Amino acid sequence: MKFLKIISLVVLLFSTWALALDKDGTFARVVEHIDGSKSMFEKSADGQLVIQRKFNSGGLLEQVIEYKLNLDEQPLSCKVHAPDGKLIYRIRYGYDMNTGQLKEEQIIDYKNPIIHPKTGENVPAFRYKYTYDAFGKAVAPEVIAFNPDGINRGYLKRFIWDSDPYAKSTK
Repeated sequence: MKFLKIISLVVLLFSTWALALDKDGTFARVVEHIDGSKSMFEKSADGQLVIQRKFNSGGLLEQVIEYKLNLDEQPLSCKVHAPDGKLIYRIRYGYDMNTGQLKEEQIIDYKNPIIHPKTGENVPAFRYKYTYDAFGKAVAPEVIAFNPDGINRGYLKRFIWDSDPYAKSTK
């Protein structure tokens, strides 16, 4: 009986803390959020790809987010998929070649694409241009919205990579 209590306590502790597992060169981490939802992260052995699966508090898959990272582990792109695998939107990140600071973020809608009339390509619905103060701290980004069709694109969310879920000490 005492053994079961100890096991239950250990399971409870592990479910509230982020776990890091190594399985066949793939690294996984599960994070339980305050609202009861969970995020499961999987990282490729080379560190260039992170896949996040977001589950609601009932355990149902809500989104799959795929991050492609550069050698400095900064995101180059992010694809957000519905549970059925359909691409909802994509985010591109651009960095300053000298400082490595984030300069621009573009969100491209695939659910309700905005097609450029001349080129036929899907153009960003939102662009975020970043500038930095004298101390290198980012100031509020300039937001450029392009919405010629008037569709409510409230489902497009930014994903700022401010804390690597695999870092030894996350924020």
